[in-house]
Amino acid sequence: MIKTILVYVDGDEGNQSRIDTAIGLADRFNGHVIGLHVMETPEIMLHPSTFAALPVEIVSGQRKVLMERADALRSEFEKKLGQGGVRGEWRQAEGAIQDHLSFQSRWSDITIVSQISSAMIQDRIESAFSSLVLTSGLPVLAVPTSFEGSGWGTNALVCWNGSQQAARAVHDAVPFLKAADKVTALAVGEYFGTDIPAADICTHLARHNVNAEALTEEKGKSPQDTILGIAKDLGADLIVSGAWGHSRVREIVLGGVTRSLLTQQKIPVFLSH
Repeated sequence: MIKTILVYVDGDEGNQSRIDTAIGLADRFNGHVIGLHVMETPEIMLHPSTFAALPVEIVSGQRKVLMERADALRSEFEKKLGQGGVRGEWRQAEGAIQDHLSFQSRWSDITIVSQISSAMIQDRIESAFSSLVLTSGLPVLAVPTSFEGSGWGTNALVCWNGSQQAARAVHDAVPFLKAADKVTALAVGEYFGTDIPAADICTHLARHNVNAEALTEEKGKSPQDTILGIAKDLGADLIVSGAWGHSRVREIVLGGVTRSLLTQQKIPVFLSH
């Protein structure tokens, strides 16, 4: 079950959607919300030589600004929890976002982040997200930056390619799939030179009381185009997928399928690795 929900709280464009989604999940699963805010202080953001050259008053002034901003974010977060009638707590840290987000996620059932939009700082946000998906070991829910946060998850599309990552995602998403009215398992790709069968994963889900319909990909399209096209045709309001990436040597680079899912800004995406 989903009992501990971690949400990253910041002042960016997706902040409200993330918090609303976390509160909606806590209400749905009777869960507890942890709001995490990470202050990237001058010590973290600047090269050591540059930081050493800064006057003390500038550093202390910047820290004061960061603390005031954190206090305002906490106040808003706690207000939203009260309005939503759910349990939660505030956690605050200093350092690199990806380090604290990954660490805190390891005692949470799911972590909520925003999908990547053109208005975000692409490299920084993608690096933090990639680090989280690949190092947390637990599922991540990426929601559109403009998203109501409730009334979704009734029509789920499961992306199945027979991989370790896809198997992990299906296993982790069972609580969501049980709560859905409709589940479609989409077979994408090949295994040992033959089409991936979707029947076996549907049988597995049936044993968990999830009634899933098997669907095979349309030939001639890229996996990402197939997934997003079928999701649109089915009216899906949740995509479940393994985080498909490149070589582990380059862990901060997400694969083309995952990247497409994380930038589409229409449907929440449940990811595991």
